[in-house]
Amino acid sequence: MSREAIRGNCRDTVAVLSELMEDALTPAAAVDTRAHLADCPRCRELLDSLRALPVAMRALIEDVASWLAPMAQARGVHLSVVGEPFSVNGDAEQLREALNNVIANAILYNKSGGSVTVS
Repeated sequence: MSREAIRGNCRDTVAVLSELMEDALTPAAAVDTRAHLADCPRCRELLDSLRALPVAMRALIEDVASWLAPMAQARGVHLSVVGEPFSVNGDAEQLREALNNVIANAILYNKSGGSVTVS
């Protein structure tokens, strides 16, 4: 994504959040704010992106590795997960998607007999 696109997304986010804050500060507008959110997919998307929850990363990494194990085996690549359990705040599905992408690429662009270690 280009810097200009990122700036545009940031401006959009600030505009939506500013509007929501103004509405939230006006008691009579509280109902309108809920209706606005219900009718605004971009607003819901932005608010959902702000909801970071604890994610058990070791378990997530092991799950992704288990799902990719058949691909690693078929390509002759040893796949392992090491390290202690830890958590981060984030969106579990987005983290899963990112891990899947990184680990799958490590397997795909490896050589037969190679290894991928996720820690």
